[in-house]
Amino acid sequence: MLTADAREAARRAVGEARASLGDTPPSFAVLFASAHFFGSAQDLVTAVADETGQIPLIGCVAEAVAGGAREVESGPAVALWLAAGLGPVETFGMEFVRTPTGGAYGGYRFGQRPAGVHLMICDPFTFPVADLRQLRRGARYFLAFRADLNPISEQLLAVHKIVGISIAVVAAMHIGAALYHHFVRKDRVLMRMISG
Repeated sequence: MLTADAREAARRAVGEARASLGDTPPSFAVLFASAHFFGSAQDLVTAVADETGQIPLIGCVAEAVAGGAREVESGPAVALWLAAGLGPVETFGMEFVRTPTGGAYGGYRFGQRPAGVHLMICDPFTFPVADLRQLRRGARYFLAFRADLNPISEQLLAVHKIVGISIAVVAAMHIGAALYHHFVRKDRVLMRMISG
């Protein structure tokens, strides 16, 4: 939704999401909002809750928001996912606290038997989900990550490494193909490449 007004963005997002459910009432909502809503996130959440009928709701403010056939990175945007027929849904918040021996998870106590699906919206730079998954072996997870807005340099470094490796692979393939033509096929492709 491309409006910076929290109430209007909520109204539009809920309207579009409800249309996909038809007459089935929603039982759970996941809300993603662009950084434009950081200062008015509580207003947006309240407006979505008012429009959906106070169903369980989780969400986050993200660097980019995707919904339908669009992805918005530089403007105000809201995406809402509604689910129906899930049975009881429980929402909770968790945090990870670093300690001298590693860390501890707080905010929710899982039962002895891993059951159900856990939908988590996590900051991968400060919340080690892989360690939590090890603790909860056997539980089924669908993980939704939000990018941290601060460590852009780590993200750019990761992209830089991928691009660098890709260029090296393409160059190696090109060299391999030229040598194949020269030594196996014994044609003049390598000579034409060298002489231009």
